[in-house]
Amino acid sequence: MGNPVRFSDPYGTDGWDKVVGYTIGTVTCLLPLSGGIRDVYTPNDPDDYNGALRTIDNAAVVAGDITAITGTGAIATGVIAGSSGGIVTVTSGGTTAPVSIPVAATGVVVEKVGVALTALGVNITMNASANKSAGYDRGKKSESSGKSINQLRKDVEKGKAPKEIDRFDKGRKEKHEQDHVHLKNGTAINKDGTLKHGKDYDLNKKTLNYLKENGWKIPN
Repeated sequence: MGNPVRFSDPYGTDGWDKVVGYTIGTVTCLLPLSGGIRDVYTPNDPDDYNGALRTIDNAAVVAGDITAITGTGAIATGVIAGSSGGIVTVTSGGTTAPVSIPVAATGVVVEKVGVALTALGVNITMNASANKSAGYDRGKKSESSGKSINQLRKDVEKGKAPKEIDRFDKGRKEKHEQDHVHLKNGTAINKDGTLKHGKDYDLNKKTLNYLKENGWKIPN
């Protein structure tokens, strides 16, 4: 994202899913019956995408409530102004004089703005609530296919992966590579269980189970 001081993104992959999540989240909170748009995008990292959607929904509920309350207040102000007539008393330099201004007309405008704000606030709150009810599991893989490469990388970065694992790399299509895992002993294993480089491997039980759960076809 061009800001290495604020963001830690060693593989250059995290930002886009969040940006798309915030954008789609905002659109679907503003437009009624648009929640299906959230299923159109397939994220590289479902956690980033779903987290962005959740953040927008939570913010939209609050913003919608505030907008509706503001609109209700504007309606009340407009009604009062509209019924007060068109003459006010102005004092200037010690002189008091009645001045005719379009208070009633202004009140009507304020009232209409209030109605629009209230409708907008209610719309945002309803859309956000519906989106929250739909849940946040878009783009997540089934248990059989396991986590994405980006999620596995995060496991390594956060110390959640087995200690035997050094890193995960995504296979480059132009080189006809598979996704592969690098072990700390220098061995790299393709997702189909074949060696990418190094010697035969003898994985401990924790590492073996972790890889199998995430789609690696490691032979018994």
